[in-house]
Amino acid sequence: MRKTLGIIAVLTLILGVACGVVAAKTSQQAFSIKPIEQPVELQVNVHKWAELTTFTGSDGAIVMKLDLTEPGAHDETFRPITVAANTEVTVSVKWSQPLSLVGDAADPNLEKRPLRYELGFRGSNADLAVLNTEYTVGAGQSDTRELVFRAWWESDNWYQLLAGEYRGTATITVSAVK
Repeated sequence: MRKTLGIIAVLTLILGVACGVVAAKTSQQAFSIKPIEQPVELQVNVHKWAELTTFTGSDGAIVMKLDLTEPGAHDETFRPITVAANTEVTVSVKWSQPLSLVGDAADPNLEKRPLRYELGFRGSNADLAVLNTEYTVGAGQSDTRELVFRAWWESDNWYQLLAGEYRGTATITVSAVK
């Protein structure tokens, strides 16, 4: 019986040590796993955008009105136009519909009449008399220019310019350079 108890004690001791070693090994493996790393590429696409800001009338239209009261008279009006863009843009203005006398059929001889007019942007550092029909705004920039409309009634043959209201339309275009 003593032998049996001794054998049981030895077997218990061997089993206890073996189980402890296996448990310790399993526990070390659980904490010694190498971290897995995977790089992730991130990308944000910012699209081209530009804004045109101006002071408009209550109906949302830009109205530029001049009064020529006598032969030899000239008049000028302007509106500040601000263009901001995150890409390089060209700003231009052109006549969509030239001036014509309201209510009358188009006057084919208006160019020969004593009414002269022009429309364009006054440069920020340029001669005030010079108007440009186009300019560029760089990427990440904001630029404010004056859109100028001027007209004059020439003294020669002044009577050939019919009295009344002359109207026309111009379009301001902002377009990306690239």
